[in-house]
Amino acid sequence: MTMHFVLYASSAVRPLDDDQIQGLLEVSRRNNATVNVSGMLLYYEGSFLQYIEGEKEDVMSLYARIADDRRHHGLFVLDSDTIDDRALSAWTMGYNRLDAAQQKLLGSFDLSAQALEQALDAELPRTVHSMMRTFYRTAHRYA
Repeated sequence: MTMHFVLYASSAVRPLDDDQIQGLLEVSRRNNATVNVSGMLLYYEGSFLQYIEGEKEDVMSLYARIADDRRHHGLFVLDSDTIDDRALSAWTMGYNRLDAAQQKLLGSFDLSAQALEQALDAELPRTVHSMMRTFYRTAHRYA
């Protein structure tokens, strides 16, 4: 079986409050566990950045369902490729809601799909992928 990942950005149709995010995460974690997909979701002021990984067929099927979800728009795939091993094997869906201080640490990095598309160069997808792996390792260490 081939392991695969998809990293994408999108924008919420309407900003989500904490209860809505919790509901989204509960459903995502339950569904991801069923199909053995792991991943991570970042959210900031209406923008999503999500990484999902697993068997290629499972990941692509999940991404197709995500793409059809009307709660967000402007989906933009930053990277999608074959991987040897999972980066986030312990998380059916890790999550972080970035606050203003965390966003400031990212400098001018804007999570919106439109900003990422405009700023996209050959190095950005791997840079974002690396950032998410680092976040996972740090969060997992202190969990």
